[in-house]
Amino acid sequence: MATYPLKGIPLPEVPDPIHRIPVRQEIDAWYMNRSNDIQLSLFIQAMGKFMKMDYREQLSFFQIAGIHGQPYTDWDGLKGREFCSHNTSIFPTWHRPYVLLLEQRLYEIMLDIIGKDVPHDHQAKWKTEASHWRFPYWDWAAKSKVHQDFTLPLLVTSQYVDILTLPDMLIKTVKNPLWQFDNPANVPMGSPSMGKYALTSKDQDDPNAAFYYWTRAFSTSKWGIRPKPFPEANWIHGSQQNELVNIALQHPAWYSEPIKIGSIAEAVYRMFAPGYFSSWEAFASTLYVSQNPGATNFLSLEFIHNNIHNFVGGSDLKTGIGQMSDVPVAAFDPVFWLHHCNVDRQLAIWQTLNPDKWFDAPLKSDTKPTDHLNPFHYDKNSHSWDSNRARDWTHSNYQYDTLEPPKSVYNEHGELNRDLWIAELRRILNEKYSNTRHELLSSPRIEGNKNDYIINILYDRYALDGQSYTIHFFLGNIEGGPESYATHPNQIGMVYTFSSGTDDARCANCKDQKDQGLLSTAQIHLTVPLLKYARDPAERGINNLIPDEVRNYLSANLTWKAEVLGRPIEMSRLPRTKIYVLKGTADHHSDARRLSNYYDYTPMYEVCAGKPGAAHESDGLE
Repeated sequence: MATYPLKGIPLPEVPDPIHRIPVRQEIDAWYMNRSNDIQLSLFIQAMGKFMKMDYREQLSFFQIAGIHGQPYTDWDGLKGREFCSHNTSIFPTWHRPYVLLLEQRLYEIMLDIIGKDVPHDHQAKWKTEASHWRFPYWDWAAKSKVHQDFTLPLLVTSQYVDILTLPDMLIKTVKNPLWQFDNPANVPMGSPSMGKYALTSKDQDDPNAAFYYWTRAFSTSKWGIRPKPFPEANWIHGSQQNELVNIALQHPAWYSEPIKIGSIAEAVYRMFAPGYFSSWEAFASTLYVSQNPGATNFLSLEFIHNNIHNFVGGSDLKTGIGQMSDVPVAAFDPVFWLHHCNVDRQLAIWQTLNPDKWFDAPLKSDTKPTDHLNPFHYDKNSHSWDSNRARDWTHSNYQYDTLEPPKSVYNEHGELNRDLWIAELRRILNEKYSNTRHELLSSPRIEGNKNDYIINILYDRYALDGQSYTIHFFLGNIEGGPESYATHPNQIGMVYTFSSGTDDARCANCKDQKDQGLLSTAQIHLTVPLLKYARDPAERGINNLIPDEVRNYLSANLTWKAEVLGRPIEMSRLPRTKIYVLKGTADHHSDARRLSNYYDYTPMYEVCAGKPGAAHESDGLE
């Protein structure tokens, strides 16, 4: 049987005079630009038709979302339990063709809409608009230009949207498919009537487990699902608590005005800093590799991505949960695709800055750039995508607006000056994400302001048989239960495992990783909250960033708590966790065309000594 050929949207027959390759744009800017009215109309209509397709069709939204996890059915001739790429070095490259698949399907549906519904004398214009359209991204690490804060995109938070409708070419209000996904079968997603396409789990009858709710829901939610006595009728058809998502995105809120760039932006900025990662593997994945040491390697694209899933879905039954926070069902929420388009954009930016880093520190057991990215094929003859094919995103006929070089970096012959272009890209990244740099350059009188402090965390994402859990970190006293941890004024960061169950009915990759005893890494950045407190020593009792004073302060005030679905768990249930603080040096440059440099980190084991989950010098961690 022929396989589905995934190649991307063809390049336009009529080139755009501005964009050599069609660009994926930031969604709010794209949506607010009235010159995109035809594209918006096609996108909304195509997405709506796509999500209503029969779930038994291979190219339906339901089945394509299901590739990410449940219901673990075969797709394009390959076994459904074998698609997971989480906690591996192909995490970013696997999701690249996955987003491309959604983009290509929407384009195919757009062409069908144009052929059936657009008057003949308008079809050429609409086809041109479709050929220039590319799926938009949501830059959750930058403040929304609409709200001037970290928020969901405007288009996601509107249940209805005004679009140009066919064939009368009038503006009409229609249901917005980005609001939520509704099961086209009009039954709960775990209904036996769906046969092999029903969501199932060994925990589906336990109201303390997330899958109890996924199997009963007709539609996706964000922070909207809560157990009894909260009425089931309030969430089974979808409940979007978007303000709670925004609060999660905006916390911790201890970055000073007017910058207030945020903790997500800080992590993204460091990810782009020169030399922060020693290899592709360290950048790409949360997977811990003891043979690939380095303090800054504990950060990763995947770790940052994991927390966004939690912020959007919600993972506390007392305040509400949603599908985005659970791997097997996350892709059913339409915002998943905007999120992962941004993850792909971040990958493209990092590749632009680090063109030679590519699977450069592999072990024999690691995934390789020639491993198949199942279930994606690039032709009808069962030839599979691999990471090498996915490496250059422009070969799939899209670019990102962030990565379009301005005219100023070309010479008079139209040739790109790469050095000028990279300097300009660094300026853009400094402007968007560099909060520590901004804060320290504006605080020259703080002693020790060249010191940088981080927390590294080594954890077992399968410690609770794959159930996702969260470790919250605080500076100061903690009052209230787990439902208050995420927005507690003393919270400085969190680790969300975004893991999947390891029983035989679920993910093969996760079960294999658990059997091998593989661990994962995360990193939380301390310098900005310490700096803020040092500016007001009367409130917090710290005067500077000198190591001895920071060591004493953190020893007395740094603590952490773990929870799962809003229930506290003792660190003794996470026995392989290792937490430690490190002190390093940072060079923050006044030249906006230079990114900050971070180096020379040494552990401060004494800070965490005696606390549950603390690492020890004998653990051999850098």
